[in-house]
Amino acid sequence: MLCRVFNIIFILNFYFCCKEKEKNILIEKFPDGVKSAEIPYLIKNNDTVINGTVKYFYHNGKLQDEFECIDGQKNGWYNQYDSLGGILSKAMYRNNKVNGHSFSYYNSGNIEIEELLKDDSLLMLKNYFPSGKLYSMSIYVSKKEVKYYIIFDSTGRKVDESGSYNSKDTLLN
Repeated sequence: MLCRVFNIIFILNFYFCCKEKEKNILIEKFPDGVKSAEIPYLIKNNDTVINGTVKYFYHNGKLQDEFECIDGQKNGWYNQYDSLGGILSKAMYRNNKVNGHSFSYYNSGNIEIEELLKDDSLLMLKNYFPSGKLYSMSIYVSKKEVKYYIIFDSTGRKVDESGSYNSKDTLLN
């Protein structure tokens, strides 16, 4: 009974904050009535849980953020866009943590930064020139400790390199 009261309060709170419920999709609006978000949800065990593709919009109607939630946790690609519809970044989530690749993009659409993460911890970082050529790559032992890095100039020639490891994954430098 207490859970039902909290659910009713939760839904009424959205209603009184200029939000409306539609077919298990909460529609949020800017003060002038333009749609700002679509948040799908379900009632599970007397609790309201975000479930489905969540979308946030710019005032001009273009998509700002889009991500998948399963039982209230981000799972799948989280995409962010600029106000003209160009991709800014995307990251792969599993169980509400970045697991896999994450990308940031130049306005041209070329990759600026590529990261590989496990449970939000950085394993590898690549930076690219606006042309799309690799600028640098770093491999991490921990969040702040770089095990190996290499830097290139815009022609692809190696400029600097530090750290190396043998087949037993032992750092030599």
